[in-house]
Amino acid sequence: MTLKIDTEGHKNGKREGMWESHYRNGQLHTKGVYRKGKREGEWEFYFRNGQLECKGTYKNGNEDGVFEFYYSKGQFDPSRSGNYKNGKKLLS
Repeated sequence: MTLKIDTEGHKNGKREGMWESHYRNGQLHTKGVYRKGKREGEWEFYFRNGQLECKGTYKNGNEDGVFEFYYSKGQFDPSRSGNYKNGKKLLS
C-alpha cells in the first residue's frame, strides 16, 4: 500500500495538528489530529475503495472510547467493534 501524506505539521520534531493521508488513487486513507506526536481525538480510517474501515477516539496515542469497525463493503463488524481503554478492547 502506497500512501501520500497531504496535510501535515510538526512542532519540536513531532507530528502536530490535523493530518490526512490518501491512497495513490486519491481516496482518503486516514484523517485525524496529532498532539505532541500522538493521535488525539476522533480518527477515521478508510479502505482503498472509499468505504469507512474504522472510526474511534484516541487519547494520548491509544484507542480510548467506542471504536466502530466495518468490512470493505460497508457492513458493520461487531467482532472488532466495542469500547477501548488504553489501547485494549474491554470485555463486553
